[in-house]
Amino acid sequence: MWTGQALQDATDGFVSRSYVSQLRKGGIANPRLDKLQALAEVMGFPPQLWFEGVSDPGSTPHTASPEQSVTISDRLEALFRTATDERSGERYSNADVARLSMGAFTEKEVEGIRTGALPDPSVEQVLALAEVFAIDPSYFLDTEAKPPLLDRASLEGLSNQKARIILHKSLELSAQEQDLIIDMINRLEGLHGEDRRGAQP
Repeated sequence: MWTGQALQDATDGFVSRSYVSQLRKGGIANPRLDKLQALAEVMGFPPQLWFEGVSDPGSTPHTASPEQSVTISDRLEALFRTATDERSGERYSNADVARLSMGAFTEKEVEGIRTGALPDPSVEQVLALAEVFAIDPSYFLDTEAKPPLLDRASLEGLSNQKARIILHKSLELSAQEQDLIIDMINRLEGLHGEDRRGAQP
């Protein structure tokens, strides 16, 4: 069994015995994310387990080489580059995210997380970011692998309002209905190809 002293020793004093004791008693309502990650690492489980609702926490390895490591600011910046407000169609600003966080952080704190000046946001702040961007909180904890990058075509597609509407509406469909949409798009592509071939002399 891990004692507070054992965890303090295993983390080289980064997580103190008193911190562990307070955490166990529920005295720390909003623990720092870096401390939770350190505890998960020494205890040998994925840090995503600190959050409820992770469907398959074992699917992500928790060892990383330095060149693969991705910071929370990298992951947040990837969201800022790709996510847009459904109502306005515009990309989120720091002020937008601060407002939507319902007081979890200020505009300056959002900027600090993005730039890395605030490298260890609290759990409350991570949960608020996940809520704003409608993603699972574990996205920010999986720092071993790079966030999925969108290619140029995908980014251009997301900048098109009609393409975004199609995307959002398709998320509400069943898998079978989504297959029908894909089939319809493939047929339209085929028709366009035939038109182009027929137009050639």
